[in-house]
Amino acid sequence: MSAKPERVPRGRPGALTSVLWSVGLPFWIISLGMTYLGIVLAGKALLPPWQGALALVAAGPMLTGATCLYNDMIDRRADHHNPRKQNSALRSNRLRPSEAMRGARALAIGCVLLGALVNAEVLLLLVAALLLSFLYSNPGARLKSRPPADVLVNVIGIGALLPLIGWASLRPLATFPWQFLPTTLLGIGGLYLLTLAADLPADSRAGIRSTAVWLGPTTTLRGAVVAVASTGAALILVSHRWPNDPLQPQLLDAFWPMFVVQLAAMGVLLRQATARTVMTTIVFLGAVYILGVGSFVVLSGSSLLGG
Repeated sequence: MSAKPERVPRGRPGALTSVLWSVGLPFWIISLGMTYLGIVLAGKALLPPWQGALALVAAGPMLTGATCLYNDMIDRRADHHNPRKQNSALRSNRLRPSEAMRGARALAIGCVLLGALVNAEVLLLLVAALLLSFLYSNPGARLKSRPPADVLVNVIGIGALLPLIGWASLRPLATFPWQFLPTTLLGIGGLYLLTLAADLPADSRAGIRSTAVWLGPTTTLRGAVVAVASTGAALILVSHRWPNDPLQPQLLDAFWPMFVVQLAAMGVLLRQATARTVMTTIVFLGAVYILGVGSFVVLSGSSLLGG
């Protein structure tokens, strides 16, 4: 007599939904956005050529998927304290730890292979990003529990390496306009500090000594505000230091409204910081940042195409 298939209780996420969350689907837009920004700066066109398209796939679904899946596998016990992870595939037993590890390895290998198809510089940058993600979660290094290394890993991996990957897919890395990096570094730093503030109670219960646990909630939130404010200051500095850059007017036009909105939202958050308001602010700031990137892409594309 064959066993009856197990029924999924109502309210539990489906298998596909759980797996997509475990490979970091919500974070793909950030990794894709940062990589695409580098592609637009390098290619001076809205539609990337095949090299840029491969870089997008490698840095988005492949790199981000491998990072998130490996992190979830390592933190599967600690995530029982985190309500944000209640629907993950590992926590809901949709994936076994061994399956998650095989999946992370497969995505990492796919990431490396795609990088190799583009060029050596993209390959090296992707390998560096994978190494950072490994050191972030691996129990031996566990940089996520070594403040402020947890912040630095994400700032460098997302704010620096991803735009560089996009650029290097089309042009030599040595020609990258380095003056643009402070804006992405500080913006990602502010967003990541907010995620740490949101996870502070769960991290404390799980014994994860993140930067937010180290600094406390108030100082962490203030640090996020400073990072966002410094992003605007860095943009103004760049506009004065490199006034003849052909993309500078579009960068200012696209991003200065974003900074005003972000600072206003951060001011509201500091007055009433709860777990819900922190998470709402993260989603809001992330959406505003992506809109800023999108506005820059449209404005620069219109200018470069002669519109």
